[in-house]
Amino acid sequence: MFLTALVLVPMYRFLSRRETAQQERPATVLTPGAAAPAPAFPRLVTSEPAVLAEFRAQEDAFLAGWGWVEKDRGVARMPIDAAMKIVAERGALPSFPAPAASPAPAGGAQ
Repeated sequence: MFLTALVLVPMYRFLSRRETAQQERPATVLTPGAAAPAPAFPRLVTSEPAVLAEFRAQEDAFLAGWGWVEKDRGVARMPIDAAMKIVAERGALPSFPAPAASPAPAGGAQ
């Protein structure tokens, strides 16, 4: 037991000093006049009706305007009113294949 103590106590002191030396780094100094960086998302909403009105205005502008979705592939977006007129002129909506039927659930539930 004494032999173990003779080995472990000096080793403990050595490792303790080494750890303390590694942790001693200069402290970060905050200057009183320094401006804090702007916080990232999420941001606090202070006026929900105003934010909602701005969001809806952006949506309306997006839905009522022309623009490119993928310009390199020739895919564009158009106003909903113009799209509805085109569908009304053609007389029918495009047809898509029906989705595949899903298998019956196990256990025979009907």
